Amino acid sequence: MQIYINGFTIQDPVYSYEGLAIGIYNTAHLLNHSCKPNCIQIFNNRQIYIKTLRPIKAGEQLTVSYFDVCRSKQERKKYALQQYMFKCQCERCENDDEEFAIKCQNCKKSEIKENELKCIQCGKEITNEDMIKIKERIKQISEMMNDKSIEYNKKVDLIMEARKIGEMRDMQFCQIISDFIVFSIGKEQYRNAKIFLKKYIKNFVYWYKQELPLLFQKYNELSKLLFFQNELLEAEAVSQKALNLCNKFYSEVEFQEKTDLIQRYQDIKHEIMMSKNN
Repeated sequence: MQIYINGFTIQDPVYSYEGLAIGIYNTAHLLNHSCKPNCIQIFNNRQIYIKTLRPIKAGEQLTVSYFDVCRSKQERKKYALQQYMFKCQCERCENDDEEFAIKCQNCKKSEIKENELKCIQCGKEITNEDMIKIKERIKQISEMMNDKSIEYNKKVDLIMEARKIGEMRDMQFCQIISDFIVFSIGKEQYRNAKIFLKKYIKNFVYWYKQELPLLFQKYNELSKLLFFQNELLEAEAVSQKALNLCNKFYSEVEFQEKTDLIQRYQDIKHEIMMSKNN
């Protein structure tokens, strides 16, 4: 247990929360956790690099995340307590902005938060029972999105239903979007995958307001989709963003996704140049 709590999960450089082993690092293990960290741990095989995510003020504590920061606040708090035996009270976990929220069905312009039960714009109120029913429905949609036996068209209906009732920047809806993207790519529904991947990235930027390795992964996926659909100019811009993040976080690490991205970026620029010449 002591090794697990004080150790770092050695992670795959692309799928950054896929654990390969646990390592003990004499200095890095002193870093405390935050769900909005100012540092990130990057692995090159068994070697660890601690990189800053933003400028650090004098005297500011260095923090990393011990687990997937894309979980909802409730999930993060539960995981921190169960796996690391502490109650997370970081800035992000104490921020009410991350409370579960739904779209106001009255004004269609604002949201109703779980802890307020009242639209912040038009004043429309709902009961706690209504909120519970909506949360249960969202949970059902999330579970159904992971059910491989459900037809693709039905999943399209489900995500459209989620868009109508839910605040799409909510973390739970982000997970629904993520699952739908994976399913869409598997069914070769690349247009829908592209549309919702853009929404996911927008949500990600909204929540974290800082660059994280996961954002590289999402830009890289979007780059593939845009290139596949021959949307070259946008593919070039997105690939450049992915490369910038790759160079920021993975300058010391070599892996196949990085090699493929560099080659794709060169191919995109070549295709653009050829189209201009024609």
